[in-house]
Amino acid sequence: MQEALVLIPPLLGLKGNLEMTLASRLGTWTNLGLLKTRKQQFKIFISSVALDQAQAIIVAFLAAIIASVIYKLGASGESVRGLSSSLS
Repeated sequence: MQEALVLIPPLLGLKGNLEMTLASRLGTWTNLGLLKTRKQQFKIFISSVALDQAQAIIVAFLAAIIASVIYKLGASGESVRGLSSSLS
């Protein structure tokens, strides 16, 4: 399924975006002084990582749906080139 190859660069970019949102979130909590105890650190770290994981799963799921739609359009004989060029 060559249509999935088109999705690799954006998904790699997503990895960097998710890492930066995690770092930004933790930096904000630190500057607000809310990471003073181990219990607070653990709670905020776990919730932040869970949120980033949920974001990654949702975007990967949407990317898989888009790749499947493009593949199905190509299998049915419709022009995939026109669709893929309009997406970029």
